[in-house]
Amino acid sequence: MRARIKPKRQKAITNHHASLMLLCIGLVLFTGCAKEATTQNLSLATSRDGAYGYVEYEIPPHYPGGISAWHNHVRSIINRPKVDGRIYTGTVFLNFMVKADSTVSDIKVVKGIHPTYDSLAVSILQTSEPWAPGTLRGQPIDHMQSIRIVFPRLK
Repeated sequence: MRARIKPKRQKAITNHHASLMLLCIGLVLFTGCAKEATTQNLSLATSRDGAYGYVEYEIPPHYPGGISAWHNHVRSIINRPKVDGRIYTGTVFLNFMVKADSTVSDIKVVKGIHPTYDSLAVSILQTSEPWAPGTLRGQPIDHMQSIRIVFPRLK
């Protein structure tokens, strides 16, 4: 006589499980769309014929000449002082305000590696050329900006 093997019972997906899965999928899609819209600084606008389209309404401040000019500025000024008999490596994160008149102010070290290196990073930012101010609907505005200055490992 053969023993009968009972098949494993599969759990049925209930309405509760299905609604939770749909909610999770919706949240993932919504947060992805929201991130994309905020990173592109887009706003919904209508044209004369009533058609909807997206237009850019805010332009953040930037260094004149772009990121490559900023890197050249940092390379030309950066030095690596010995502190306590050692040379530190790492990244200093700075927040600062680019005013409507292109000046840099309110520089704050968000995350530093050593007080000497932090003050060196602040002085690099202070001696930079005037930044192009951020604009909102074509008008220059005060705008907070973040940047990092890397003190790489010596080879």
